[in-house]
Amino acid sequence: MKKHSFILLFVLSIVLILLYTAAGSANITFADTFRILLKKASFGGQVAYDTQEIIILNIRLPRILLAYICGSALALCGCGYQSVFQNPMADPFVLGVSSGAALGATLSIIFRLSGSFLGLNVTALMAFAGAVLTVFVVFLISENSRSATTSTLLLTGIAIGQLITAVIAVFMLLFKENIKDIYFWTLGSFASKSWPHLYVVLIYFFIGFVFMMLNHKNLDLMLLGQKEATRLGQDTRLVRRNILLITSLLAAGVVSITGIIGFVGLVTPHVVRLFTGPTHKKLLTFSVFVGGIFLMTADTLARSLTSQELPVGIITAIFGAPFFIYLIYSSKRGIV
Repeated sequence: MKKHSFILLFVLSIVLILLYTAAGSANITFADTFRILLKKASFGGQVAYDTQEIIILNIRLPRILLAYICGSALALCGCGYQSVFQNPMADPFVLGVSSGAALGATLSIIFRLSGSFLGLNVTALMAFAGAVLTVFVVFLISENSRSATTSTLLLTGIAIGQLITAVIAVFMLLFKENIKDIYFWTLGSFASKSWPHLYVVLIYFFIGFVFMMLNHKNLDLMLLGQKEATRLGQDTRLVRRNILLITSLLAAGVVSITGIIGFVGLVTPHVVRLFTGPTHKKLLTFSVFVGGIFLMTADTLARSLTSQELPVGIITAIFGAPFFIYLIYSSKRGIV
């Protein structure tokens, strides 16, 4: 069953990538899209010679692949967070990653910083720095508190995140001419993203996925609770810190490039868990596929529903918010 499901999701991912690459305002048929991609696969290189090839190879394909990998990465982070916090409502941003990234991006936008590194602009670099610094501060405060527990870490992350959100609001009031750019960034988008962005996120994702798979047994033990996991020989504090650090850095890498895209890391693990159960070896593997398909589909809808492209965060919220409400309702009834 697992092997068949894996093959099915893999094939579905490939088919959807092809279909979504053909979708867009430019009238390019599926046959032409397939021909261009087949030519690319046969001869290699990234040189595009006509308008259709430029649109497919330099605009749509890297964007769609980036959306897929970012969805996979956020789903991976969600699995880690929900296991460590033993909370079905935990997502990759509870430790202030999104707020820190937003602050870094806000400063870059306000002061009109320019330049690039490894194909990433200053806004992306500042967002990553802000996210990483926020996570570092949250861990530093939590680890030095009298009670260094997951609850302390969670509350510290929420407090720091709210503080940073207030600071961003002050900047938006002081620099009203930049409100639109800041607000649009916080809604998330894959517009104008290209191959260099994909390569950077692939590095983050590969490191995160390998680390999480190597720790799938530790994640299973975390579900038993801290006392039981300790009794079975696990250093729960070390495992918790390592998993949260890796997943937070992975989330920071994604958010710094795409902006804040909510609900992917919250919804995906729950949907997958309904079919795989709580075992993390299967949960992590299938969440990668489902998260990628979810965000790739959301981005395709974002650029196809109206004449003006919508931020992808709006689409994921439309699907994710009702599911979040369902989780709250179910938890009260003891279903989740």
